[in-house]
Amino acid sequence: MWAGRRQLTSRRVQIHLVIWGTAAAILAALPGMLVQDPDLAELIGTNAIPPGSFYLTTVSGSALAATGVVLAISPALEKTGLAEWLAAPGRHSLSLYALHILLGMGTLEAIGRLDGSLSPTQIFGYSLGFCALSMVMGWVWNIFAKRGPLEALMRWSTD
Repeated sequence: MWAGRRQLTSRRVQIHLVIWGTAAAILAALPGMLVQDPDLAELIGTNAIPPGSFYLTTVSGSALAATGVVLAISPALEKTGLAEWLAAPGRHSLSLYALHILLGMGTLEAIGRLDGSLSPTQIFGYSLGFCALSMVMGWVWNIFAKRGPLEALMRWSTD
């Protein structure tokens, strides 16, 4: 909410998001990397399961930095036509969140890969694949409907 209340079109705010988001992500990740005791490393580490305060700070900082970068390059994205492709999944965020849990995590669970055996590179690859698929499917869905299916259901149920 704090970031959303900033003047996000301001170049200064965009730069601050990148700088402070990156700093928060790095500083929150450092303690877990420097500690040798496995029990303490688990407590102050950045593992997603269970999500501790260092994990939350790392991913929040990363998200703020990524948001700052995307906002900074958005004029160039609009010129190339990529802005619409990137905006399409944002109109379906609830549906995509549910789909990533059901389809993404469900598939990994079904093939026995949700046990922590995936490397960071593999996780990144799966994530990029899901993001690419989300962009394409979001763009296609926008041809037929203004909102995603769960977004439309939420709108219908609250009207």
